[in-house]
Amino acid sequence: MASNRVLFDIIFNDIDKEAYPESLEPIKMKLRSGGLLIIDNMLWSGRVFDEKDVSPATEGVREFTRRIIADKDWIVSLAPMRDGMIIAYKK
Repeated sequence: MASNRVLFDIIFNDIDKEAYPESLEPIKMKLRSGGLLIIDNMLWSGRVFDEKDVSPATEGVREFTRRIIADKDWIVSLAPMRDGMIIAYKK
């Protein structure tokens, strides 16, 4: 029986940064194996390196990064151009 679930080849995630962590599971469900996930602002103007910055947006970027690199279903690369971009391949 064929699934009615629509899967995408590529997803570009550009939502509010504080919502990044919770977006990973729905993205994972909607992206086909072999698909690409692209997320911008992952260096967040250097704010991710400032330990004093605990704003919801900065914490969202940090937590998303922790989650995706810990998930064995992803091959993740950070392209440090401009404000940083994660390009992740779903196994």
